[in-house]
Amino acid sequence: MVSFLANLMTMLMAVVELKSEKIGNVFTDNEPVEFYIKTDVDSYVTIKNSEEKIVFEDKISAGEHNLNPGKLSRNHYIIYIKNADEVKEYRFGVIPYMEESSAGYDKSVASDVAMSWLVGAERFKDLAHLTRLTGIEWVRDRISWGEVEKQRNEWADTTRYDTSADIQNSYDLKVYQVFHATPGWAQVEKSSHSFPDDLRDAYNFAVQMAKRFKGKVSAWEIWNEPDIIVFSDELGDSYSALLKTMYIAFKSVDPEMPILICSFAMEPGEFAETIFQNDVGKYFDIYNYHIYDDWKRHSERADKHIKLLRKYGLESKPIWLTEAGRPIKREPELLEMTSQQELDVANFLPKAIATSLSAGVDKYFWFILPYYRESDVMLFGLLRNDMTPTAGYCSFAVCSYALGKGKYIGSLDLTNIYAYIFERNENEDVLVFWSDDTERTFRIQCNTDRAILVDFMGSESNVVPCDGVLNLTANNSVKYLIFPHSAVTEKIKVDSPKAKSEINKYDPKEISHLVLRLNFPRKCRDKKSETYILQKDSINKIDVEIYNFGNNSFNGRLGVEFPKGWQGKIDEHEANIPSMDRIIKTLEIQNTDEIDSERTPLKIKLMNESGNLETFIVCWIKVKG
Repeated sequence: MVSFLANLMTMLMAVVELKSEKIGNVFTDNEPVEFYIKTDVDSYVTIKNSEEKIVFEDKISAGEHNLNPGKLSRNHYIIYIKNADEVKEYRFGVIPYMEESSAGYDKSVASDVAMSWLVGAERFKDLAHLTRLTGIEWVRDRISWGEVEKQRNEWADTTRYDTSADIQNSYDLKVYQVFHATPGWAQVEKSSHSFPDDLRDAYNFAVQMAKRFKGKVSAWEIWNEPDIIVFSDELGDSYSALLKTMYIAFKSVDPEMPILICSFAMEPGEFAETIFQNDVGKYFDIYNYHIYDDWKRHSERADKHIKLLRKYGLESKPIWLTEAGRPIKREPELLEMTSQQELDVANFLPKAIATSLSAGVDKYFWFILPYYRESDVMLFGLLRNDMTPTAGYCSFAVCSYALGKGKYIGSLDLTNIYAYIFERNENEDVLVFWSDDTERTFRIQCNTDRAILVDFMGSESNVVPCDGVLNLTANNSVKYLIFPHSAVTEKIKVDSPKAKSEINKYDPKEISHLVLRLNFPRKCRDKKSETYILQKDSINKIDVEIYNFGNNSFNGRLGVEFPKGWQGKIDEHEANIPSMDRIIKTLEIQNTDEIDSERTPLKIKLMNESGNLETFIVCWIKVKG
């Protein structure tokens, strides 16, 4: 009986249909807002903006109607349709029109979209359209190695990755791809979180991807977050070998293709140190990391990564922050963010972006644009599951619009106010400012008779200086002040935290095409301490793999630098390797009586025929117990 009544009530509920001609109900500020509505009962329609101010209301009778609120200012809106039975909510947004977003400069604001994985192919075009509307150009995607290469050298035909790349390119989006799993056919132990048993498989995959997606994928990242066990159980020395291998492979097909080192999930630790101790500086073009934390800690995290680069003489490498977001814990009964949670993201987003860019980040990728529910608990995404916008989507579009190029110039020294100046385009700069707490007024000197003030949801107003002074008010929400280039005469603190970023032209003569990898027994790996744990008072056998990815045969000699407290031998020092081949030597190592409990570096060197160092590999070892 209860079930019957429930079904009856459902049948008796008013039928309401609301739709617009705009994908995702996203309008730009140069067009009127129009909806088609169909209802079988009389209803009240109310539209509220993100401040919950009513901007439109009407009573409609049962039937079909055109709902025409007209031109609305930039903002995020909710339509409430109320009748005797229920209240239904529908979201839409009005964002800046950005026809000239591609104005010949590279923008600093970007997004992780993960189109290939997070939406079905039938929604690719809609997502690409909604992404492009925000004015960004660079997007991060995902690819599955095993899905493209089903067995060794057995390549799938057209996949979702081909389709998504084609569609995103058709919307003038620059796609950069990343993978983080090894197919089962490439390993004996079938662990997707480990690298392939033979690095020639990784080399071949990179070569084929570079060919297959040339002109469609604009950059490649070599593995996602291998510093945490969730994505890799390998240590830093092993990753350095993978990075070198795939860098050589990608560049052999497309020398102009930018290659990103792995994204670091955590702040730099022993894993990152080991990678850079292996002389990887010439084997990547762009540094890359992630952060999910309060925006106030973004500067500190950026500084730690910059210090790592500076330590190894790589400070001029561009830095991309390729995942940064605001995870929201969903309410138990809801699968979407609440309105207040959406506003929390909308407020957080421009602060995090401006803070990171001012701290030395060259490009900031928001995580993530489409709807994403992680572990059924945490909500991400600037779009809802039905592709309609959250308040965060509107805020993101405004941030992209206001920052434009987003090249950091410097900051203003204002008490209890964050104030960062960016180059917006060749004619304009923008001041991004906010305060932590209550409203605070401040003054800036300028030599212009015009400026535009934009709030974080896009509402725009003209501000006029008085005797060369602008009086402004900062509060807890970001505001953007757009003005002619160099018009602010206030003393700007030029506090760029790093050297000018540049990608050096690839020269194959500057790198070695020989790669060393140490293959320890899997049980020896200690990811937490970034150390291989070896048996005490026993002979430990380690495979030394030598790969030749060059065009000519290589003849050389292996050498071992045993640390204090260790001794051993290699089965044969001579290394004669044909082009595109691999040889494996066996290293036997055992502790002596002088051993201590601390981890210590083990270094294997490969010398060429002239006796000069060709390449090397460093790892960290200690005895068990």
